[in-house]
Amino acid sequence: RPRQAGGARAPAVGGERWRTGASVDEEIDEGNEEVSAMSGYGYVIAQVEVRDPEAYKEYIAQAPGTITRYGGEYLVRGGSLEVLEGEWPRERTVVLRFPSVEDARRWHASPEYAEPKALRNRVALTNMVVVEGAS
Repeated sequence: RPRQAGGARAPAVGGERWRTGASVDEEIDEGNEEVSAMSGYGYVIAQVEVRDPEAYKEYIAQAPGTITRYGGEYLVRGGSLEVLEGEWPRERTVVLRFPSVEDARRWHASPEYAEPKALRNRVALTNMVVVEGAS
């Protein structure tokens, strides 16, 4: 879980969006009209622990078409992973890039992704976040 000011872990609440105050980048960019007028990409970062590899292959076959339909693309898809600091609770990492955070949210809530998402939820444990990229 993300850390709050003072180093305490943020409370884990299912489905709640965790939001911090202004980041250092936001404070630096304050007043820069060019930066504030631009919207960053939306990145979906998922940590996945596959429980049923055979069934997960079907998810891998179904998901890409739903991602591209919403303008998304894979940047990382389960490649080799080395933990540099802290804990990383899942063996598989996936990073998707969408034109915006809103596009990423639309994909995740879309009817096209509903069936693949349900399949993934049955055969794997997943942590997933959407993060706005730097403009």
